[in-house]
Amino acid sequence: MPAQLTPETLSVLFGILLSVLCSYAPYVKTKWNALDGDSKRVVMLVGLFVITLAIFGASCTSFKDSFPLLGTVSCTETGAIDLFKIFVAAVVANQSAFLLSPQTKYSNV
Repeated sequence: MPAQLTPETLSVLFGILLSVLCSYAPYVKTKWNALDGDSKRVVMLVGLFVITLAIFGASCTSFKDSFPLLGTVSCTETGAIDLFKIFVAAVVANQSAFLLSPQTKYSNV
């Protein structure tokens, strides 16, 4: 039986992908660089929160039956606590990838 892609691994991968997308994708990078630091933080946190909720939603619907290789989070109070841990893991991975990616500095001249 093939290994499952755990919710933690999935959230970490999406967190890294989000950071790399903002650093390298041409259109996204232009929009991203126009934001100030606080706006960037909010966008990243909202993006990671949406990703985490999508993992939880996929776990609690029939979607999980279509993709048996995806691990799931239980739709209980314990699952909600696990979801918080998944969110924190995604934030850590996202910020690590952001720190390792090139940052463009623009002057106002």
